[in-house]
Amino acid sequence: MQSMAVPGQSAGESRDTAAGTMEFPRHDGIGVEDQFGSSLNTRLRAGNIWRSASALLVFIMAGCGAQYRPVVNPVRPTGPSPAPTAYAVAITQPDGTEAGVATVLDFSGDTVLAQATIGNLPLDFTLDIAGATAYTIDRDGSLSDIPISTSLQTKNVLTSTLTANSVPINTTSGTGNLYVVDASSNQIDVLTGSPPGLKQALQLPVGLINMAGRSASSRFYAISQLVGTPGVASPCANPASVTTNGVASALETSTFSISATIPVGICPVYGLQSADGLRTFILNRGSGTVTVIDTQKNALDTQFNPSATFTLPAGPVYGELYDTTSQLVTANYDSNTISVIDVSTDTFDNDSPQFGTIHNVPVGNGPSSVTVLQDGSRAYVANSKDGTISIVNLSTYTVEKTIVLPVNQDGTTPHPRMVASSYNFPTGKIYVTSPDSENLVILRTDTDTVSTTLQLQGNLIDVRITRQNANASSQINNNSYSPGNGVPCTPGTVPTQLSTNPTACQLENPTP
Repeated sequence: MQSMAVPGQSAGESRDTAAGTMEFPRHDGIGVEDQFGSSLNTRLRAGNIWRSASALLVFIMAGCGAQYRPVVNPVRPTGPSPAPTAYAVAITQPDGTEAGVATVLDFSGDTVLAQATIGNLPLDFTLDIAGATAYTIDRDGSLSDIPISTSLQTKNVLTSTLTANSVPINTTSGTGNLYVVDASSNQIDVLTGSPPGLKQALQLPVGLINMAGRSASSRFYAISQLVGTPGVASPCANPASVTTNGVASALETSTFSISATIPVGICPVYGLQSADGLRTFILNRGSGTVTVIDTQKNALDTQFNPSATFTLPAGPVYGELYDTTSQLVTANYDSNTISVIDVSTDTFDNDSPQFGTIHNVPVGNGPSSVTVLQDGSRAYVANSKDGTISIVNLSTYTVEKTIVLPVNQDGTTPHPRMVASSYNFPTGKIYVTSPDSENLVILRTDTDTVSTTLQLQGNLIDVRITRQNANASSQINNNSYSPGNGVPCTPGTVPTQLSTNPTACQLENPTP
């Protein structure tokens, strides 16, 4: 190494440094300190030390390359967000006069989390807006209040006694209220509290069957067929024989009063309301139509059609709305079809130019219900007469696949009545119930195959999902859909229903 002269060192001395051993030469026998004085010597010493350190740094960096390479500690991914708390809730009826059973399943639908006994002979049920409580109407004249949780036990179930001699056939949940349709008196019982207790009874026209309206609605519509006698089978069990139009009565939730009576079609059996509350749709099985009500104006919506109706293939009995694209999908029982209807509105809350566009799709035999997967891609249809599920593409309006349901424990073919869906990106589950089967059949939507068949305690009455869309804040369907009075029935439930409630169900024989 070449010698370096550093002030303050005697000539000929050497010192070990970080850069190696340095030798300090003589300067004609005169030291720097002697020549310039100690103050200047100190400044020179500091400057030379700085230059030496700089040279050393350049040397080190040259040895490691010209680019600085920082050390990076990677941030570990936390994984996807946990699935929200959501459950499937199934109601079953064991044989005889045993109490019904409520079963809570996990979101994927393949694990039983909790069970509890409820009232005797449950007819149907609904959920509150949060999906936290289920309410069943029971043919022993009671109503069961069921808190949905993984720790559900029979002791948690609360029971209310309905009015004497009542024949409850449907129930609808509102904000803080529960509405029970009493077919014996053509009244709607308004219940509040926990357990629900009677607040008020509203008299409605004859042939009262159901209600339409979202849980948070300020205005519901009570659906009456205007035919039939309490305690006697409804003529709408044979809708082709009926010529009388029904009505929808507007119920104001702020005053519990009727503000309007609006004409609808023949044998209305079901109704539903858009998420924004702008339109209400009444399904008329007898006339093969859907009556459209402008909910804000509390009158028929004649913007798109002077008759305020969608004309469909025969027998619309059930429907579901896909709110994201404003599509109404109906199951048309008497024509073996479903209808996909555009019900969109514009920014001024008027009917859009596409409002009323209809696509009819042939499906299986006797479609009794339909559910729309909450990504909007497909509709799943329960075909009660042939024991199948039709999967309909909502972009091409064609059947992609038909699934044959597993046979019952005794080898017979099930007759599916209700179908429900749950969706959590990128896939979902479909739940199928048949009143003549103990099997809850669950389909995977990524493969459209049967993934699980759960044998529950008793025949299936219905199944609901506390949150159909994992990213939504509430469940969608808030009114029940009990059989009878023009709503399709299924063999296996009729003898029990007729023996305790003559208007609950009338047999409509499925084809073998």
